[in-house]
Amino acid sequence: MRNRNVVLLQLALIFLVWSYVATLHWQNDGLWFQGDSPRHAANGLFWKEFLTSGSLNPQDYALRYYARYPVISPTNYPPVFYILEGAAFTALHPSPYVAKSLVLGFALLAACYLMAWLRRWVAEEAGWMAALLLLLPGFVVWSNTVMLNVPATAFSIAALYHARRWMEAEPSDKHQLYLAAVFSVCATLTYFVAGILVFIIAGWLLSSRRWALLWDRRTLCVALVSAIPLIPFLYIALKWAPIYVSFVTTGPQKAGTVSGWIFYLRELLPLAGPCVLALSVSGMLVGTIRRRWRHESFVLLVFLLVNYLALSLIVAKESRYGLLLCVPIVCFCAIAIQSVSELPSWRKIARFAALPAMLILLLAQFWIASRTSVPRIQGIAEAVAFIERVAPDEPVFYDGFYSNVFTFYIQAGDPGYRRRVVLGPKLLYASAINPLWRYESYVNSSEDIIKALLIRGGCRWLAIEISDQAGEAPAARLLRETVQGPQFEKIRSFPVSGLDLNRIDVYRFKLDPQPSDEADLPFPILGKGTRYKVKPIQR
Repeated sequence: MRNRNVVLLQLALIFLVWSYVATLHWQNDGLWFQGDSPRHAANGLFWKEFLTSGSLNPQDYALRYYARYPVISPTNYPPVFYILEGAAFTALHPSPYVAKSLVLGFALLAACYLMAWLRRWVAEEAGWMAALLLLLPGFVVWSNTVMLNVPATAFSIAALYHARRWMEAEPSDKHQLYLAAVFSVCATLTYFVAGILVFIIAGWLLSSRRWALLWDRRTLCVALVSAIPLIPFLYIALKWAPIYVSFVTTGPQKAGTVSGWIFYLRELLPLAGPCVLALSVSGMLVGTIRRRWRHESFVLLVFLLVNYLALSLIVAKESRYGLLLCVPIVCFCAIAIQSVSELPSWRKIARFAALPAMLILLLAQFWIASRTSVPRIQGIAEAVAFIERVAPDEPVFYDGFYSNVFTFYIQAGDPGYRRRVVLGPKLLYASAINPLWRYESYVNSSEDIIKALLIRGGCRWLAIEISDQAGEAPAARLLRETVQGPQFEKIRSFPVSGLDLNRIDVYRFKLDPQPSDEADLPFPILGKGTRYKVKPIQR
């Protein structure tokens, strides 16, 4: 079969597998990971509005926008994915399904680059194995969730692919260097943790003794130019998100814990699955022994070890951070299968032996993917739709753990800035990240709550979440007791399903609250007593 036809068939298989994974969870809006998923969706809308507003004061614009939709977090995360997301919202419409489709698109990009990697450095037949990446449990879950990890992983694979091509070119290919730099910047400005790829590239250069490339004038200039767009966003993160920055730094005590060093070793099983891991270990052993695969195995081992080391040194640890580890794992699987098919006794049928073995593995992973659970939240969109009918141009009060999901749906359906969300964790109390960390309460009794709603809240309609986590803060428990009083009328309950989620009760405040033109926003995460008084953004 002609090489071009094989490439097209391999791409067709990748697209078929990708479509299967997307179809498995097509009804899931991808916002289940509270509170990051809805925040990532909301940030895309914010960046679209900000870039088209012509504003020259991003701090003031962000604060006024937050006063209307208290879900955005433009300081914690860099903007590349959000700018693409905003473009998608403009071309289609603001929807979590549009955001999730963009994440799925990056998963497809990652598999296509992996196919190019396998064909170039393992074997042309190994290109079929690229589809395996999409069927790994970790990729199934995070490809169907509005999170930054899959986009950052796709950009990282592209950067590493072009970096290898640049390193192996004689003389070095400047175009590959430029592409590696562009994708490296995109990866880092999608998710700061993706900057680990720079250490992987450095590890390759040092282990292969390519010293000359490190000190080449063009390399240094490209590195300097690439660092320039990172500087303002790193400064913003250091100034406005110091707590989040501390999560990706380390200290001697935390770096030396055994649990920190074995965390990702434990997480490889749910990320890749037992069959793939076992086959990958076989490929690692075969690649080390056989000369045919020794160089590629060495490159993949450097990739794996540097990535693992860098992840282990980061204080914050989540399994999704390890998605890039799946790339060398899949490559080692391809080496295992390809090496068996190229045994001397099978030489005459080598080209045909690898394909059935790969397809059998893919079929097994199809079954595993079908049984991989992706959490889902249902019912909040229906509660928002009701609020939009009864209060089309009024602020609404919300208290609950899933406030970001509720606020994003309000934001997505309010292009004219007619509505506004007032959160209990801003009006009645405040905390940082966790419900009781840096907790501050502004009410001590039901009378205080009613007074706050009358004078500073400005809301006739209240949506109160009933869930296991919603009442952790004392002020939140007091609020749920207060709305049972005669000043409030329960209008409707919306059953909702999700992690520890029960229902949302909608109340009407019988008293007439004063219109509130200014929001007083506490930010305990920036320090005790940090507040900003701003007017919500207007059209």
